[in-house]
Amino acid sequence: MSDVTLTCTVGGVSVALYSKVQVSERANQRTTASFGIVDTTNALTIAQNMKVILQENGVNKFVGYVDTADRQVIVSSNGSLISIYDVSCKDTQYLSDKMTYTGDELAGVTSGDAVALIHQNALASQGVTANYQIDRDADLTAWTAGTHTNTQATADGLTLANAGSTFVKTETSTADFAAGTLDGTLAAYNNNLQLNGTNAIKLQGTANAIHLWQSHRLKWRPSHIRHLDKRR
Repeated sequence: MSDVTLTCTVGGVSVALYSKVQVSERANQRTTASFGIVDTTNALTIAQNMKVILQENGVNKFVGYVDTADRQVIVSSNGSLISIYDVSCKDTQYLSDKMTYTGDELAGVTSGDAVALIHQNALASQGVTANYQIDRDADLTAWTAGTHTNTQATADGLTLANAGSTFVKTETSTADFAAGTLDGTLAAYNNNLQLNGTNAIKLQGTANAIHLWQSHRLKWRPSHIRHLDKRR
């Protein structure tokens, strides 16, 4: 049975392990690791999110980042200070967990291309590696580059080039307008095209309210006067 050699670096610095290393790997769950570190110089700093690499005989056993690091300082027999760390780690899924994608909505893009673009625009800068080849043209400048064969670049993307020549027909005279079938329009004189006329009914009336009130007053007032005369 061959010997097993475990080595560990935290933040790129080699550290001494003093307790059992535990790596938990479960289906559909994050991989975690835990171990103890002893620092006889009392100068080591272990902080959250520092990169951790655990190797077994030179082969990576765990790659992740510090989640928690509890430090305890003890005094050795010769009076020097020694730091003891209990470290728990999270796997590289942390790199995507902390990112917020703020790029294009990627409408009309396949899922594989979407993953590649998210890696290219967000995860690559965090040290996440991936193997793919992608060339995505999404604007007028990109569409214009290169040599076109029966295609043309537009603001909306790459389209087929126009075939033949542009045809323009202009109608300016009454004779032009009168040709063919007209729907709701009339080829009028003097080279104009007009809408068809439509019959309509207009009702109009006037009432003099002041005149009616005056007529009523004139008829009523004499009767009132005669009534007063009878009482006398």
